[in-house]
Amino acid sequence: MPLLRLASLLLGLVLLAGCAGRLPPAAPLAPAEEPQARALLDRFLARTCPQALDADVTLAWQGYGNQRAVAATLQARQPGRLRLAVNDPLSRPLLLLVTDGRRFTLVDVTRKEANAGPLDSAFWRQYVPAAVHGRDLFAWLTGLLPAGRMEIRSVLRSTENSDYWFVLDYGDGILHRVRLDPERLLVREHLLLDAGDRMILDAVYTYGGPEDPCPLPATIRITGHDLKGAFSLAVDRVYTRKSVADTAFRVNLPPHFTIHRQ
Repeated sequence: MPLLRLASLLLGLVLLAGCAGRLPPAAPLAPAEEPQARALLDRFLARTCPQALDADVTLAWQGYGNQRAVAATLQARQPGRLRLAVNDPLSRPLLLLVTDGRRFTLVDVTRKEANAGPLDSAFWRQYVPAAVHGRDLFAWLTGLLPAGRMEIRSVLRSTENSDYWFVLDYGDGILHRVRLDPERLLVREHLLLDAGDRMILDAVYTYGGPEDPCPLPATIRITGHDLKGAFSLAVDRVYTRKSVADTAFRVNLPPHFTIHRQ
């Protein structure tokens, strides 16, 4: 697989993959239980959580009988700033993706070339669906929910455990179906559905380590409709969740690099 093609697939790693699946089973709540469930969601949304992340991660892809895993460094800041650097086994840079939530730059270091453009470009949309907004990237990576006004369409109870399912409408034609753990107040799963209830994306979160009011997911596993395979991101080491400097999200390419404007 050409390196830039691998880079393009990996940039979608934390956002989409796989083939569409069935919706997880759930049942309607008793009318008396719904206010309690809505109060839990209000508590979740009212938390004050870290607005930045600097960590070592492992990105993995499995599909077509193949498996790939690469080490990377991830820096992110609310709402949509992201820097993902993929390294070789000797920690030399191979690929670099940077976005400010509006524009992106994807650099193939070995080929000395880069693709750059807005997040609504055809290049970006090959790998990241329009339903995933740039301003929401940090939320997807950290198990939070997108900011902004939304309507709770319905509340369900999982038939597999005690979690609640919330169907949320942010007014963009896409429904968010979110599974909230009522005990730890964590997002366990986050689905995106189109108007026909087709599953665009399914992100499953696992958590570990000590109790934390806003714990960082230990792993994120993503499947969806537009790519074949299963993708995951595992957090190996966290350096800080307090702040990441603006300079981390700037790219200064050497003059001999070729830039493809999208």
